[in-house]
Amino acid sequence: MNTRAWWLFARLLVVALLIVGASAVFVLQGDGGPQCITLMTFNAAWLCDAVDDPAVMLDQEHMPRDVDAKLAGVAEVIRRHNPDIVALQEVENWGVLERLNRRHLADEGYAAYWFDSLDTATGQDVALLTRLQAAGPLRNHLDAFTTLDGKRWRLSRGLLDIRLRVPGSGKLLHVFVTHLRSQLPAWVNGRPDAYLADCQRAGQGKLVRELIQPALQAGEYVVVMGDFNDDRNSPALEFIIGDNDRGPKLYDTLARVPLADNYTCVWTDALGNRYYERVDHILVSRNLQKRVTSALIDHAVPAEVSDHAAAVVVLKL
Repeated sequence: MNTRAWWLFARLLVVALLIVGASAVFVLQGDGGPQCITLMTFNAAWLCDAVDDPAVMLDQEHMPRDVDAKLAGVAEVIRRHNPDIVALQEVENWGVLERLNRRHLADEGYAAYWFDSLDTATGQDVALLTRLQAAGPLRNHLDAFTTLDGKRWRLSRGLLDIRLRVPGSGKLLHVFVTHLRSQLPAWVNGRPDAYLADCQRAGQGKLVRELIQPALQAGEYVVVMGDFNDDRNSPALEFIIGDNDRGPKLYDTLARVPLADNYTCVWTDALGNRYYERVDHILVSRNLQKRVTSALIDHAVPAEVSDHAAAVVVLKL
């Protein structure tokens, strides 16, 4: 073999080894390397069927004219972000969740989780769609309560609590989903009482904190999502994040969204003033803070689908 032929053979051998090496690295990463997990929280705004539930006070007022059109709109919001875990609020029942998942998201590979809450006024429940395998049972914490300012408070819509296994890496995400009391005034003796509603949300925030504390103290990867009906500076959020105790704090992932876009709900008061608030949140434990690669708030949700924007966060695990 002459010198020129030898150098040509050597160069081809090096290229072949590089290709094989790159393929080997790719296989290793796919088997146990970092995985991108996309989280979404979305208040689907009265995601109801067209069947009257006499046990629910406001059921007839919010029945959709076309159930499948509503479900298709919710599915479109979900599809355009391709999330692995979807926290949903204002889901009426298991039937409407299954209809969404099996008819409108059938090719997305989601498993659905839901429980019937104690909210008989609105009939609104929280739910979860996920591609990740459950690593334990679903809990709802409907029987939990706490005390604040001498009063007992509970989560009438519960706290969805489940551990999910990240494919490839085998890491566990401990996911919590809830929907706190609305900002509408409570009615006491025929009069509206906004302060009481605020107190209830604060009490609920304190209870959420108490329920997630064991997972945080154990160093788990924790995600807390949902519609908290309050902004970051409210007593409810201060409790949940951990501003009022010495335990591990949560990180507000959506704080990185630019200020001009950092809201999920717009409402108008009696005087016509418009307010922009971020009442929907995705909070994570501090051991996940550096694993957040992106965060956004989707304001392109049609009004007939929901009056809330969807929030999306990507983790690299």
